[in-house]
Amino acid sequence: MQHIANLLYEAEISAKPIDSITNLLPEKTIEAAYQIQEYNTNRKRENQKIVGYKIGLTSIAVQQQLGVSQPDFGVLFEDMLHVSGDIISISKCIQPKIEGEIAVFLKEDISTEIHTVAELCEKIEYISPCLEMVDSRIKDWKITIYDTIADNASSSKCILGTEKYDAKTFDWENCSMNLYNKNELVSEGTGSNCLQNPLFAFQWLVNFLVQKNTILKKGNVILTGALGPMHNVTAGNEYSLDISGLGTLSCSITQ
Repeated sequence: MQHIANLLYEAEISAKPIDSITNLLPEKTIEAAYQIQEYNTNRKRENQKIVGYKIGLTSIAVQQQLGVSQPDFGVLFEDMLHVSGDIISISKCIQPKIEGEIAVFLKEDISTEIHTVAELCEKIEYISPCLEMVDSRIKDWKITIYDTIADNASSSKCILGTEKYDAKTFDWENCSMNLYNKNELVSEGTGSNCLQNPLFAFQWLVNFLVQKNTILKKGNVILTGALGPMHNVTAGNEYSLDISGLGTLSCSITQ
């Protein structure tokens, strides 16, 4: 397991992709993939603070494509976070893509399972629009579920909105998402594209982590999952994200 973790870590540092690690696994299980992710999480946390989590595989179509029936998660570190208006360098990325979603900020620690959406909303300080930039250390994005989990859920960067909105009054299922590159619409979707409701994805993460004896901390940011298709990122792109009820955010991409 440590050897596989080293391959992924070195691929990220060098920005040089590797072949799928699936055939290297002694056991092809979700648990084994998370063990590899944890090796690199522990290595990175020696120098970087964990600030939250990202949820992936929230599209039913993508789950079917990878042969799974649940989302996955990755860990967010402090150096991954950016805010609206930032210029984002992709010099250390391999094959980045970007997607629009909703970010949740926690009002308090969560250490027990959550059983209702109403209970979940009580734990949220505020929400904001978010652009997540994903990247895969696996060549040409030819990934299995084991690849993406081991690769920290293909995480890279996120760009957060600066305005704060109320989770209790927001229309999670019916909100619309439009992502533009230089005023050209490149991705669109709705809240229902994310496990029917992004709060369901958040609830899955909470309960999954609690079962692993992991406490979500006050102030953590949670990226709840994509509301529409990913868009390939290249230097020179200028993104603007509009989620109804959450305002807009923007960022520019440079090499």
